[in-house]
Amino acid sequence: MALDREAIMSALYERIVGAYSWVTTGRRLLLWQDLAASDQPAVFVTAGTQSAVYSDRGNPVIWTLRATVTVYARHDEPREAPEAEMNTLITAVESALEKRPNENAAPLGAPGAGWNTTLGGLVFFARVDGDVETDEGSLGDQAVAIIPVVMLATG
Repeated sequence: MALDREAIMSALYERIVGAYSWVTTGRRLLLWQDLAASDQPAVFVTAGTQSAVYSDRGNPVIWTLRATVTVYARHDEPREAPEAEMNTLITAVESALEKRPNENAAPLGAPGAGWNTTLGGLVFFARVDGDVETDEGSLGDQAVAIIPVVMLATG
């Protein structure tokens, strides 16, 4: 059975969008300079690389799907650090990927698999995995975070 990539990306997007009261959201990345302060905080979820591992034992293909969550926050108060709001936004993205009470994690044995969302059973897990790149105010009043997400699925 082929992997339903669109269902996975849609479910990931809905999870992240539902985690916070974002002003602007999308699956097509916009640059922060194209967004007014009133359009932020903003979040964009985009697909990344995909890797397949095949087994010669008749097992299904194991897919590793990567996505990028890009977060923008503009903070026009000169006495306050944009970092404070950005920390809250990064935590919202991380929390969106926690396992929900009615989700059953697939028994893969991967570290932490039982603690991360299965996106409604579409993947074994979806979680923040890797370096979160941030620029929390050195761009002036604009703060940016790039958050890597990894998902494991069969297809």
